[in-house]
Order: sequence, then structure tokens, then C-alpha cells
Amino acid sequence: MIKGTVFCHINLTFKNGDTGKKLLVVLNNQSGSDPFLCCKTTSQKRYDLDREGCYSEKNVFVINQAPFNVKTWIQFDLYSIFEFTSVELLKLKFNEEVKVIGCIATNYINGIVNCYRKSDDISAYHIDLLKK
Repeated sequence: MIKGTVFCHINLTFKNGDTGKKLLVVLNNQSGSDPFLCCKTTSQKRYDLDREGCYSEKNVFVINQAPFNVKTWIQFDLYSIFEFTSVELLKLKFNEEVKVIGCIATNYINGIVNCYRKSDDISAYHIDLLKK
């Protein structure tokens, strides 16, 4: 997978312990033993934000472009960011728990990454991962 890949995880364990099906976006290009940094998406309207673009103060980027077929809110608050090693993703793919949906256009994924960089919730570690 590369930065901008959108995949469906059919059995994602959320931070609160619940599990469910969720579309995730890869935010970085994996390097060496570094993990893939991924964020959740939702098609449920958030914060009454309709206009496409960055809302870093709310940890959201709104997009209405392929590969999503509806307006989508890409979330990057502390509870919406996940890390996966390449080994973990390979196992998930082998077990048919993840399926690649498509890839976000370069200008949009760069906008999403830049929006996340402006978030108050981002860690120095994640900033380093996003540089790759």
C-alpha cells in the first residue's frame, strides 16, 4: 500500500474496544519497520461541515471525490488514527479482512496530510511518519 490508499477493514477494533467495518486512508509511505499511519472515515455528517477541505481545528477533512462515492469526512482525532505494520496488513489481507477500495488523488491526499499536520492532536512521532 502507498500513501492515499483507501481500504476497507471488515473487523477493525476501535479505541473503545468495539469492532466493525470501516474505510481507512493510508497517510504515509511505509519505510523500513515504520508502520502505516491510517485514519478512519465516515459518511455521517460531522460538525455541520459541508464544504470540501480542511478543518484542522475539528480534526476533519471533507472530501467528495473518488474513490468515495459519497461525501466523506476523514477523521484524525486521537481515536481515529491507527498504525499497522506491513506484516499486520499482509495477515489481514491473507485472512480477507481488508480490501483495497482505491486511491485518493495526489492533490487531495497531500491536502489531508497537511490538514492533519495542523491538528493540535498530532504527535511528533506521527509528524515524522508523515514525512516519508
